[in-house]
Amino acid sequence: MVSGRNQNENKRFMDIAICIDNKYVMPCGVLICSICENNIDSGINFHIVSENLLHENKDALKELVDVLNSKGEKVG
Repeated sequence: MVSGRNQNENKRFMDIAICIDNKYVMPCGVLICSICENNIDSGINFHIVSENLLHENKDALKELVDVLNSKGEKVG
């Protein structure tokens, strides 16, 4: 995990890499939600690293990010 300050804002900014497979998609979603809920004053970019992740699992993670962004979280 790398953290720093966003040059455009005076808020903390984090990049977080997560390595997953198709069996870890649901726990990954829980991890992302938990990090967002406990760092509401931070902008966060999640970098998901995976090989052969099913399209339905990619879509589920993208949908989670859309929901979090609609709630005002700064997730990318």
